[in-house]
Amino acid sequence: TSTAASNTFGATSFNDADITNVGSIALDTITNDGTDITLDSSGDIVLDADGADIRLKDAGTQFGKFTRSSGDFIISASETDKDIKFAGADGASDVTALTLDMSAAGAATFNDDINLSDSKHITTLKVLLATKI
Repeated sequence: TSTAASNTFGATSFNDADITNVGSIALDTITNDGTDITLDSSGDIVLDADGADIRLKDAGTQFGKFTRSSGDFIISASETDKDIKFAGADGASDVTALTLDMSAAGAATFNDDINLSDSKHITTLKVLLATKI
């Protein structure tokens, strides 16, 4: 408990005690003791980055990034020639539904069919000739 008018602690160790707060907490860095960190909210979890980037790292190495650029939402792999994969569970089996191959300029490989709704088509361009399938 702080009895200071400003509720300022400076550098303080709470050991393994829980911290409960009903307002907001201003932090520069959260560092843990080697265990997982869980963000659990009865409402939404909001990530608000005024620099427009949310960077994903593993052991200090950036492997991905979410960016807002001119209103566009960009998902990018940060490491050279590493793929972006969309995966999920199909029954009891893990599947990779779609792979975007960054070593092949983003070539898309689907694990199964591509289904288009009624009256839709795929347009390709080859030697200035558009072919609709």
